[in-house]
Amino acid sequence: MTDAERFDLLQLDELLGSLTARQSPPVTPIPSQPKRRHRLRPLAVRRREAARLSGVSVSTWRRWDSAGATPPSVTVGKLTLWPMRSLRLWVRWGCPSRAEFERRLQTTEMRPPKSA
Repeated sequence: MTDAERFDLLQLDELLGSLTARQSPPVTPIPSQPKRRHRLRPLAVRRREAARLSGVSVSTWRRWDSAGATPPSVTVGKLTLWPMRSLRLWVRWGCPSRAEFERRLQTTEMRPPKSA
């Protein structure tokens, strides 16, 4: 290595040293708004979602509904919805017929609350 090359390397080393000394401290990112982890849960769902939640196809759900094998639905205008509360109870009770579900629902809701 010649003296000129060595001199160039020393200058380069000094230049790099001064650049790193001038660097500002690392930038700490400003925390952004936390992403909403809790989405609002629907109170009622459409036929497709009710079928999906029950693990069956939409056509099977339609057949079951026509046969009275699903919990009762609610109609709002032209929209048919199944309340989530009814779907949960229906599954918890072993998927009874609509008539049996409504009978059990009435006896459950009419029962006075348990006293502590």
